[in-house]
Amino acid sequence: MSNRIALKFPFLACLAFSFLFVSGLLAQGSVPYRVGDKFGIADLSGKMVVPAEYDLIEMDNYSKLHFIAYKFRDTGNVSSLIINNTVVIKDQSYRDYSLTNELIVANGYDLKAGKRSYSNPYDQKSRLFSITGKDILNETFSYISVINDIDEKNKLDEVLVVTTGADKRKSILIYDKKLEKISRTIAAGVIDLEVPEQYNNSYTENAPIVYVYRDALGNWQKSAIEGSGKVIKAETVKIASDWKKERAGFDDFGSLDAVEMPRGDRPAAEKTDNAKKIEVDLDKYYLPRKMEKIATSFDGFKNGYVEVVKKAGKQGLLLIDKNEMLIPARYDEIMDAEFNHNASGCIIRTGNKYGLYLFGEKTNMMVEPVFAYIPLVEEAHYFGTGQPLIKLFDPVTGELFCYASKSGKLYYREK
Repeated sequence: MSNRIALKFPFLACLAFSFLFVSGLLAQGSVPYRVGDKFGIADLSGKMVVPAEYDLIEMDNYSKLHFIAYKFRDTGNVSSLIINNTVVIKDQSYRDYSLTNELIVANGYDLKAGKRSYSNPYDQKSRLFSITGKDILNETFSYISVINDIDEKNKLDEVLVVTTGADKRKSILIYDKKLEKISRTIAAGVIDLEVPEQYNNSYTENAPIVYVYRDALGNWQKSAIEGSGKVIKAETVKIASDWKKERAGFDDFGSLDAVEMPRGDRPAAEKTDNAKKIEVDLDKYYLPRKMEKIATSFDGFKNGYVEVVKKAGKQGLLLIDKNEMLIPARYDEIMDAEFNHNASGCIIRTGNKYGLYLFGEKTNMMVEPVFAYIPLVEEAHYFGTGQPLIKLFDPVTGELFCYASKSGKLYYREK
């Protein structure tokens, strides 16, 4: 998600964490590993590199670069941030972390009195840390945004940061990676901060970003910020108060008419209605983290592309447009599934064993039923192309049991 958008819609930015890029920190050689009833981090041989002392460890959304580990306590949950097999932030009350251009934003949420909906149910509290865990601002803000639009490949020595205080005033800051501190302030305590479309081209990689705002004296200012060499260059000028009268032109690309796809003869199989759908039943995002559980509904395969069919008492999956069997009708049950990240596919069952079918960009992948637990894909290419990291859930309790590879290897031992 573009930080230009995140600035306007911070809640969306929290739900969809920033894409991460930190050179040299990729750790596919390690996995969340369960020992007894606790999780730690182990290498692929099973050697623990982070002790198994956590109730839950999960990957950050959209990245393979760090893990968030939780301890569930009656007095309040705590979390730790693990980067490259090292605990960088330990046992703090934050709910989530986002890592962008070597800066960490840690977020906590206090539920507002009388609020139980997504309309604005919480007070967010954010704090800024370096990649080594150093507290950069020594202050808590309502929201912190690390802006990587001008440096999407993380090549600059400086990072653009925008903070929002409890009074809604915003500051635009420059962070120095080498010094691990804020080196410059472009604007402090301003109001009505905007990223106007007429001044910004968000479709160009590393394009300059332009902010418009009112300073402490009520004057409108425009700050144009861009990468220059290894540093960030900023130019601020005063502008007229009627700047909003300027309008940017918009291209009208029209619309595309639907194309009817040719259909062949339907395979001799009976359609199955009310297919199951399996997905993680996540708690409301701003509430304290708890153990993951799966939820089952009968709302599977409603996208119009595929449908479950039955032949001789066995189920398969039909590709509707081509009238071809995507999965042959030889399984006891096929269930729709909500996989994590960008993965999509379904779960297959034979007796009390479960496997999965992963829809790929170029080729699809079958993992035959080898698991005694219900599998959901956590990351489709975690160990390499076509080598997913899988989460296994207990078919009785529905709770997360452990992680696994597609070969059937469980990252678990009793003690």
